[in-house]
Amino acid sequence: MFGALAIPLKDCDTRPQTPAEKRHGKLFSIIPTALCGAFIAGFSETSSVSLLASYSPSAIYLLTAATLLISTFGIGGTLLQLPIGWMADRSSYKVGRLVCGLILLLGTLAIPFSQPLPWLATILVFLWAGAIGGLNTLAVIEAGDRVGEQQVSAAMTAIAMFYTLGSVLGPIATGVTVY
Repeated sequence: MFGALAIPLKDCDTRPQTPAEKRHGKLFSIIPTALCGAFIAGFSETSSVSLLASYSPSAIYLLTAATLLISTFGIGGTLLQLPIGWMADRSSYKVGRLVCGLILLLGTLAIPFSQPLPWLATILVFLWAGAIGGLNTLAVIEAGDRVGEQQVSAAMTAIAMFYTLGSVLGPIATGVTVY
């Protein structure tokens, strides 16, 4: 009975189609910077959250202030993705990566010195988190720009894998370094 539904399909080619250009093995050579950016984003994000949670109380912050910094980190990492994507559309993902890298570097240097001024620490953590998340956003944009239509799924999977790998290794490396 259900076989009768296939009668109109008898003239259709039902063999699996393979893309004309199959370069899944070369994906890592096509988007190495994007994969590195995704790894750094995952690594930095989870390292920062674990470090902020332990660093804030040791900097004589109350638990409330430490919680505020971690919440601000999450909000900055989420809300700043739209302006970062806009910036990448207006200029390029390379310029966006440079801006995010500079904010990441400056934030790493400035946040420890901002602890006496909680309002400044909050602003810096907000911007710093946006730059960290922006590295992953820019990795997705770069991968979408550089790979062929048949490779988008594989590229996004690779970005997610590298981000997750960084997320797993980040707190481990932070713990070993701090210990």
